[in-house]
Amino acid sequence: MKNKVYYIIFIIWDFIDEKTPVIYRTYTGMRAILYFPVTDKDTRGFHKEVMILPTGNINNTSVLIRKII
Repeated sequence: MKNKVYYIIFIIWDFIDEKTPVIYRTYTGMRAILYFPVTDKDTRGFHKEVMILPTGNINNTSVLIRKII
């Protein structure tokens, strides 16, 4: 599934500018064993701006990235 998402971003790359935020979720902790976390290779060409760590019973981290020009 993750590969599909980043393939779509690759297709629309020319339409995304540096002001357009892209938000994704990645797993941390024990869930990262079951679901591979997003890697730097997956998000190459983007700058990580904000990372919201999980709290309570939530197992995924939300990340806001923007395209590097």
